Amino acid sequence: MNWICLLPVFLIGSSSFADECDVWFQKSKVKPGSDGCDIKCGIIPTDMATFTCPERCDDFCRPSSGNPHLKSLIFYPGLTKDERDLISKNPKEAFTVFKLKNQAETATDKYFPDGKFNDESDAFRHFVWACLLVKELGSERAQRYLDAHENNPTQPPDERAMDLANNRGGILAAQKLKSGNKFNQEEIEKAGLAALRNKSLVVLQPGLPIPKDLK
Repeated sequence: MNWICLLPVFLIGSSSFADECDVWFQKSKVKPGSDGCDIKCGIIPTDMATFTCPERCDDFCRPSSGNPHLKSLIFYPGLTKDERDLISKNPKEAFTVFKLKNQAETATDKYFPDGKFNDESDAFRHFVWACLLVKELGSERAQRYLDAHENNPTQPPDERAMDLANNRGGILAAQKLKSGNKFNQEEIEKAGLAALRNKSLVVLQPGLPIPKDLK
């Protein structure tokens, strides 16, 4: 999986997401996509901090987003078509999904700071992300987002097979952790390292040392 394509999510998770104009439009109660939205938006009162906000009414009034930052994510070329469709239909849920993606990356960097694609770090990252998605969204919704991300015709078949297998491993592990009332970040990381050690995860280019202890 090419995680670089999800770079815009870092911007969405930052303070820039809730900038002055976003707040200005949200407080107006004008509904994106409604009749006359652009006109209503254009006459919303402004002050010294928001006097340029009406220039962004076209973006705010788009029915698919209502927010230019979300719009930029939906149409970002690195995302698959299935991902863009899910984001457009479930914007709030999508933010949760990508927040968990960042959480999985942070966990991976702790144990595999020198990781690259198709190695143990890659497998661990997919495993952890899948577990976190199940924890927050349930198995069915988690599977939808994971499959949408892997539905990339430019990805080599062997890499896609690796990613799908490790996603599935994460989902199954999450279901087991849930049934055993051990569903937390520490247990997820422990399960991921154990899965690497017993070779139940698929690794195309092995070679990284697998830590024995949690960090």
